[in-house]
Amino acid sequence: MSARPGSASYARRLGARIRNVRMAAELTQERLAWECDLDKGYLSQVESGKRQPSLTVLAALAERLELTVADLVGFDLTHPRLELLDAARLGDLARVSAALRALALALEPGTKAPPAKSVAHMKTRTGRGRRANST
Repeated sequence: MSARPGSASYARRLGARIRNVRMAAELTQERLAWECDLDKGYLSQVESGKRQPSLTVLAALAERLELTVADLVGFDLTHPRLELLDAARLGDLARVSAALRALALALEPGTKAPPAKSVAHMKTRTGRGRRANST
């Protein structure tokens, strides 16, 4: 049975997903919080499942992590679409090909996976203050 939005289980899964994507992007909590205009303690609570972020906060996190909100809250990586998005984000050609096959699509022979985006190429925001707390 899957966790429903609003449950403690859902909050923990969402927090773990945010943490995993943040770490894959090689960002610290402090850096991500700063760039999303959040308090580091609040982001820590979100990642640990103690707080659930608002849609506005999810949108800011997704934008900075170069995802959509739907992709950020998509937990079931066994679903081919979500598997494809995660594999493409990581530049994993084998997983991309497998997900495309599962979606009844094909990757053209000889296609190379794009390199995973490095932190240096990600957009950054400057000159923004922090909020004390967000809900």
